[in-house]
Amino acid sequence: MTKSITRVKIQKITTSNSESNVDAATQSELSMDSLSRGGQLFIWSLRHWLVAIRLKQTPPLALRDAYVAADCSEGEILIDEIMSLIGVASKRHIEIRCCCKKRLSNDETLLLSCLRLLQAGEVDKAATALDTLMVPALSRAVCRIADQYRCLLMNAGLSLTSSRQFTVVS
Repeated sequence: MTKSITRVKIQKITTSNSESNVDAATQSELSMDSLSRGGQLFIWSLRHWLVAIRLKQTPPLALRDAYVAADCSEGEILIDEIMSLIGVASKRHIEIRCCCKKRLSNDETLLLSCLRLLQAGEVDKAATALDTLMVPALSRAVCRIADQYRCLLMNAGLSLTSSRQFTVVS
């Protein structure tokens, strides 16, 4: 577990005085508000898992109430397994942002994209995407756990794709 603490970090974003730099950075990032409830729960969980680690709390216990409220118990255990494996097998620092940030980091977006690929049945593409973050030998193990997590979300009615991404055109 301590190795995961050193490899996975909370990225504190510094804002510059130049609005163009801030605008360019945020245009390519997803907003928490644009995510489905399942996507929001996933990103919230990644961020709070890391906070729990920093506070020397047991992550599943810190996340439990949210998953009970979402009618998705056991999700907190799967998040702990996913994050622990990624932390141990990561090739580089993984950017997980502070809980208060409205925008997703590229790494958070990649992890969410992997879940969405699993939802679409694209296991090989999800594993290949994870290979950019972690040792390839363990990316399939993370995919198996992430797919169990995705199934829990789906059973609780929490999709990873948002209907807000679609508009009716007349």
